[in-house]
Amino acid sequence: MDIPAQNPFFAMFEMYHSQVQFFPYLGFGLGFAVIALFFGSYHQRSRISLLILAFLWAWNGLVLFTYEAAGLSPVLYSLQGLLFPIQALLLIHAACAKKPPDFGIGYGLSGKAGLALMFTAIFIYPIVGNITGHTFPAAPVFPEPCPLTIFTFGYLLSTRTLIRPVLIFIPFLWSLTGMIAVLKLGVMADSIELITGISCTVAILLKNRKIANTARPA
Repeated sequence: MDIPAQNPFFAMFEMYHSQVQFFPYLGFGLGFAVIALFFGSYHQRSRISLLILAFLWAWNGLVLFTYEAAGLSPVLYSLQGLLFPIQALLLIHAACAKKPPDFGIGYGLSGKAGLALMFTAIFIYPIVGNITGHTFPAAPVFPEPCPLTIFTFGYLLSTRTLIRPVLIFIPFLWSLTGMIAVLKLGVMADSIELITGISCTVAILLKNRKIANTARPA
């Protein structure tokens, strides 16, 4: 299925990628850096990975939305351009905490599921896009908003410590826009984002409750 070149949404991504040709490659590199830290034992790995995620969220808010996507719907995309930097600040705050969220492959099923979601964001998302006719450069790829949301949920799901609900609020809100992309634009890859957002939000909140109950004195 070929996407018409005049479609403003996909035309915007094609223009964006032509102007910042380096960034998808940088984003892939940063994504793999987080995954490498996922397997490591470096004591600052959580802080570094959170700061990497913060940078990617800030870039999307300040560059992609504010300067590129604003031409599609100024009010909507200005709001999104505000929410993404806020999420970046929340991630920075978590990174600077005395005890940042600790993540890794060794933390049971949630750790393995989180890793799978990270790989899904980088590889499966664009593959689904290609199969359904949305190909780079006229389509989003990691680390752009929808795959970045999937990746972030994978990261947060893999932690063994409490996750403050505020950290998942904006990613959850953004994941709901996946339904709009699927129904209005035919971006079937965003169905992954929608399912991830709902399922991971529930899983993280349930895990928070379990951790809190375990820590509570008998």
